Amino acid sequence: MVALFRATDGAPVWRKGWLGYSIMDDRYEWITIDTVNTTMMYYEGTPGSGSQIPISMSGVFTDQGVAGEETVGKRLGMRTVIKIENNNRHVIELYFTRPGQQEALATRAVYTRVND
Repeated sequence: MVALFRATDGAPVWRKGWLGYSIMDDRYEWITIDTVNTTMMYYEGTPGSGSQIPISMSGVFTDQGVAGEETVGKRLGMRTVIKIENNNRHVIELYFTRPGQQEALATRAVYTRVND
């Protein structure tokens, strides 16, 4: 999956993601790279969650300022949820959990198939 979009300042941003499935752990795993971070973001579902819909995978990262100046250098929780609504529409949401705060939606991308 490759996503192209604009940041709040209008600058072009891209994100590339790879979704994998561990048959040994019965879970999905998700790795992304983008123009916002200098590191890969790695998420994994809980073992045995492979048949659950929507797909939910969690991880942590050291913030470089993406979530705000107050979290630079701190470890943040992150979670990606992939909702496959039908063959023509998928929704991917990214949530962050800042230290001492509740989980909050960071981004939402809606993918719609273009039919000729």
